[in-house]
Amino acid sequence: VDEDTYYAIISGKTASLFSCACRSGALLGEAPNGEVQLLSDYGRDLGMAFQITDDLLDLAGDEKAVGKPLGNDVQEGRMTLPYIHAMKSGDEDVRAIRTKAFSPDATTELLEQVRSVVRERDSVEYSRDCARSYASRCKSGLESLPPSDYRDALLLLVDYVMDRAT
Repeated sequence: VDEDTYYAIISGKTASLFSCACRSGALLGEAPNGEVQLLSDYGRDLGMAFQITDDLLDLAGDEKAVGKPLGNDVQEGRMTLPYIHAMKSGDEDVRAIRTKAFSPDATTELLEQVRSVVRERDSVEYSRDCARSYASRCKSGLESLPPSDYRDALLLLVDYVMDRAT
């Protein structure tokens, strides 16, 4: 799986769910057509940022802070952005774990190797930067809405999604 495929997958799942929720809220609130599209786009970008962050936390998060066991993506064979980025190097460390990583039999030791490779290749920061880019698009899009408590809440939601990644 390459990055384009990864983005297509998360766009078709998490991002489309967030987009649909935002679009539905705008339609039910009888927002003007331009705002409906703006909020739909906001939801899509928020969903992208959320999923990238969630995938990042599965490899680089703290289990107590995340509130769930880490490494599920690796064990369940899901290729995520941090892993895809780290695997681009193709060096000896990467080749050693690539064939073993995505397996239900992946051990805690193997998961630590994967996490180490992800950290050493700056894949954590790369993934955070990608999520930040989507978060920035969310905020930029909201600038055209009139100031309100609702707009402020949407901005806070973006911050919450991004705060998860730190």
